[in-house]
Order: sequence, then structure tokens, then C-alpha cells
Amino acid sequence: METGAQPLILNEFNAVGSSRFLDGENTDTRLGRIEGNGGNWIELVVIEDHADVRGLELRWAEESTETPAQPVWDDSRPLMHQGVIRFLDHEFWSDLRQGTIITITESGMLVDDQGSTVVDGSDLQIDPGAGDWWVNVWSFDTDLLEVITNVPGDFEGNFSVGNDNWEISLFDSVGDLLIWGPIGEAYDGFGGGVGSDEVGKLELDPSADVTIFDYNDGTSSSFGAPNIWSAGTITQDFSLLREWALNGNGNGGGTAPLSIAVINGEVQVSWERLPGLEYELQQSISITAPQWERVSFYPMIMDDAVNHSETVATEPGQLTGFFQVLVSGPQQ
Repeated sequence: METGAQPLILNEFNAVGSSRFLDGENTDTRLGRIEGNGGNWIELVVIEDHADVRGLELRWAEESTETPAQPVWDDSRPLMHQGVIRFLDHEFWSDLRQGTIITITESGMLVDDQGSTVVDGSDLQIDPGAGDWWVNVWSFDTDLLEVITNVPGDFEGNFSVGNDNWEISLFDSVGDLLIWGPIGEAYDGFGGGVGSDEVGKLELDPSADVTIFDYNDGTSSSFGAPNIWSAGTITQDFSLLREWALNGNGNGGGTAPLSIAVINGEVQVSWERLPGLEYELQQSISITAPQWERVSFYPMIMDDAVNHSETVATEPGQLTGFFQVLVSGPQQ
């Protein structure tokens, strides 16, 4: 059920139990194979550019054998565990860029199966020019969120994600307007029953057109990254949501004029690197339905502009696909 404009949508949620692992020896694309698969986390995708979500709130509920405290938001279901995650009046929430992936984690520190730190509190910076579209918000960050729950033994900042008919909805707290939801395994259309060794996820490219019928359970997990399914053979496509970064509609974003020439028998691409900007050479096999992939990346220079050339094929017959140079950083 959807009744309001959707600035962001649910993309994935982790239902793996705290002492369990993803089923079938599966690994998360970012976390690897770790106990609990990162604990309680929710993943959202921004689908409206320059979205202002201040005052919106995620409302979740789950069945439980424990007797909860007083209902948090739904008095008609007093025996359900319930909670609210409210986006506060903070600059970050006032201007979200389309195509951004937002994870909300209960844990302030997440380490992958190789011992590398993945999450250390809140990290609110994206860098489209470097291919970084992910931000993380820690649920105990009281500058960003108000998080309340009626789960016995939990405190402000705790929230729950599980596999006992867990559900989530997005509301506008002004006027109590439902924006989307509820989404969860107990509702008609959800693709399957979520186990304690699984995640729930959107199995479609993110857009305003998704419905509960596009969500499913699964063991392919991708924390802070595009969803994968069908045993990892299908990956979400964010290219339409992120066109603003490729077409020069972002803050300092765009594409640089590019020339291609054959020099000494080699195919070279060339462009001018200006100071204070970052450049990424990208390639796509198709131009009608481009899926740009990074070829190389060049950080900012702070001196004079330079003419840059790069070999993309050692002979003309080896050249396949199309090229562009993505620019990011403050315009000079």
C-alpha cells in the first residue's frame, strides 16, 4: 500500500540471527561470511533527487513470545514488538542525492571476515566520481536519528530486524501519512518466508514503481551495495537513478570532452585535467543501454591544467565499447 510520494524505498534487510550465518555457505558482498551477517540493519535507496526526508519515520513491528512494553506506534497490536526510526532535523537528511544507498545499523562497528573495518559509526559522504554511493547511519547517532522501541531490555537507539513476521513501513509523522508499506513476509505479495539465515530484499531495479510483489527472501546478501539474486547471477542496475552524476547535473559533476585517436598504432583517449577535479575513465559495451564500468581513476591535481592521454587498445581492432570521462569535485 502506497499513498504518498516516495523519496526513498526499502532495498534490503538482514534477518540472520545473531548466532547464525547466511545459509549454504553464502557470503555478503561487503561483509563476507560473519556471524549474524552484521546484526540488525536496514538498507534504503534514495529515488528522488534532492530529497528532504526530515520528519519521516520508519515504523517496524515483529511477533514475539516476550511480553513487550506499551505499544510504540500501533495500539491495535499491543503484543507486537514495535519501534520507530525517525529522521531528525539534520542537514544530511535535507538534501539526499538520487541513487544513494543508505544503511542503518544498530552496531557502531562492523568488521568483515578478513578483519577490515566496514562500519565505524556514521559515515555520510558519497563520492560518485570514485564510485562510492553508500552512506551508513548508526542508530545511536542522536544527531541524525531518534530510535525508540518497546522490546524488553532494549534502549533508545536499539531496533530489531528478524524473521518472525517482521514488517516495516515509512510514514510522514506530520498528519500520520503512510508513504509505503507495510513490507514483510506476513503480507500478500511478498515472495517467501524469511528464515533466520536469510535476508529480505528487493529483486528489481530500484524505482518509484516497486511494490511488495518485487520483494523476496534470499541468501545472497549485499550490505551497502546493489542487490543480487538468482544465485548471484542478477544485480540491480542503478544507472537511471545516477544519471545526474553522468550528465553534469550534480554539484561539480559531469563528463569531460574526450577525444579518441590512433597514435603510433595504439588507440588513445585524451582529455584535459583541470585543477581541483577528479576524473574517472569509464567504458560501456553498449551505448543504447549503457552500464559504465571504471577503467581508471585520477585524483585531484592542484597545479596547472594538464593534457592527459591514456592507451585503451594496443591496436585499433582491439577497441570495443564506448568511453566517457566522469568529472567530480568543485568546479573551478
